[in-house]
Amino acid sequence: MKKILPINDKPRITSYVQHSYLNAIVTNDQLFNVYIKDFNKTDWMVLKTDVEWEVDDNSESIILRDTINRKSTDCKLENKSEIRELVIRVNEVKIMDNLTSVKVMIRDEDSSIEPFFMKWNQYDININDCLNTHDNHLYLYYKLVTENGKVIVYVSDDNYEWEIIKQISVAIEKPQIEVELFFGDNQYNTWKNMNYIQLFYNEDDPNTVNVDYYMFTRKGWDASYNCMCNFVDTEYIDSPQLDDNQKLIDYLQKSIDEHYYVNIMLDEFYVEGRGPYNKFHYDHYDLVYGYDEKTFYIFGYKDNGKMSKTCVLYDNFLKAAYRRHIVRYKINYNTVSYRFNIGYVKQTLMEYVEGIDSSIKFAGILTQRKGTYGLKIFEILKKSENARGLLINDGRVSFLLLEHCRLMQERLDYLIDNGYIENKEIETLLERCNNMVKSANLLKNLVIKHALKQQFQNEILKSLDELYHNEKMFYDLLLPNIKG
Repeated sequence: MKKILPINDKPRITSYVQHSYLNAIVTNDQLFNVYIKDFNKTDWMVLKTDVEWEVDDNSESIILRDTINRKSTDCKLENKSEIRELVIRVNEVKIMDNLTSVKVMIRDEDSSIEPFFMKWNQYDININDCLNTHDNHLYLYYKLVTENGKVIVYVSDDNYEWEIIKQISVAIEKPQIEVELFFGDNQYNTWKNMNYIQLFYNEDDPNTVNVDYYMFTRKGWDASYNCMCNFVDTEYIDSPQLDDNQKLIDYLQKSIDEHYYVNIMLDEFYVEGRGPYNKFHYDHYDLVYGYDEKTFYIFGYKDNGKMSKTCVLYDNFLKAAYRRHIVRYKINYNTVSYRFNIGYVKQTLMEYVEGIDSSIKFAGILTQRKGTYGLKIFEILKKSENARGLLINDGRVSFLLLEHCRLMQERLDYLIDNGYIENKEIETLLERCNNMVKSANLLKNLVIKHALKQQFQNEILKSLDELYHNEKMFYDLLLPNIKG
């Protein structure tokens, strides 16, 4: 009894759980994990692809891993050794595209003979243009047997008991098998570069952090509630039934089995691998991404602010867990492919520079988020006593400002690579953006030093002024030189 969902333990965005956990889930590098019986004992070939792949000898599974600069949308496996039985199952797949699917082609050595094909995804199965739609097909075992002028298709939940779902007459005598794993375009990079642009400050809202990215107006509870991502479905659970210990364990295990990651509040006094462990009581959200017979697999923050994995025994987990305000995440596609919109990016950048309330445009959906936006945050951080104390004493603020600058540096590279920047200013923009990142890094380091020696307050405020100046210089040049 063991199930571990893939996760990126070093996500690019680590400021606050509402962003870091979503990004850790979506940017896990496992595109497909597919079981093929006797994969290592037969002559399978992986055709040319720019994804990385490996074979798990224990599970007879081939694992496809994403790469930063991936351009391909699929990977093909081929076997020409005339095997007459194929057993295949998708163990895991990152569904980031509405066309994510598996396709099996059985051809004859004689190319003039009509091939057999079968294609399936999480909603339907197509066998030689005969389409069946019912419950989830994606994670079942399929067995395709070529014999006596037929291809017989079997299905199974457990790889033991099989049911015939289709028999197709074919003229194939010397079968050659091709498996195509379609994972779609790398849409996350596009999504990331259209988000994490605007910043927001509000010292009066008890349900969220004071300085954060502004993504979309939220309602209710806390910072994790109603955080939206194009690639993730989110559910919120607040059930008294989970007060029962066994029901909570069953719920978490079932969630993992159904490919949900679970964000749950834990008292980290009971969580090994966390700073408060066996020292003091401290409540924080952690992400459950797996389980075995004795433990839950947990992802979250160490006391130095870095992200890490750890395991918690069931007994300790039950002592630590709060049974309310549980959030579940599941990777799932949008039926419409995500496309870059330079007009939206330019508009949001303008709102950041001018300090415009970005929640106004969503006021018809949810309550506006009153506060300070964009570059105007710098003035508040310097002049407001509460905000100044936050900057100096809460290292998360300076880290967020640094992360925001680094993401802008990546966004600038994206804009240049895709032809959205006037060529004559590229070199200057790269230089100014680099200066901006250096200033933000200096600010973060000064805050860390001040936490140790309590004597760098003036230097921190001067560094904040320098960062503001460098950001203003950069954005004032960037905006008029964006094409479109």
